[in-house]
Amino acid sequence: MIVLYRQSTNKIIWKGTGHFYRQHDVDILDSVRISIFNNNSLEGTEGYFGGGSVVVIYDFKKDKYSKYLSEALIKNKVKTLMEGRSEILPNGDLFIEESNRGRTLFFNADGTLRWGHYNRAADDKVYRVG
Repeated sequence: MIVLYRQSTNKIIWKGTGHFYRQHDVDILDSVRISIFNNNSLEGTEGYFGGGSVVVIYDFKKDKYSKYLSEALIKNKVKTLMEGRSEILPNGDLFIEESNRGRTLFFNADGTLRWGHYNRAADDKVYRVG
């Protein structure tokens, strides 16, 4: 569940359920839309729904959920069981942090991968990022 809480009135003014699993990292995109990093994973397993983690956009005005650059994330096997984050930049580019897999990725607004990086140490092990 994602909850929008208005501190000035001490009220929950919106809640969203059912479109994500182990979600977090909510970002305000503009006056009517938020993005949600959806790990899309089953707790305690290596299982994912729909192939891996996704970025979900909710439009309050249209009362509609959509996925952002989902084909690009599936193609590049973006998967993090927990943690992780996303940032949609003003020009539509997308930054992803796969915390558990020690990887960061940067996508152009058209979904092409601009660059990716594994947090690999001199011992050749990949370490988590955060």
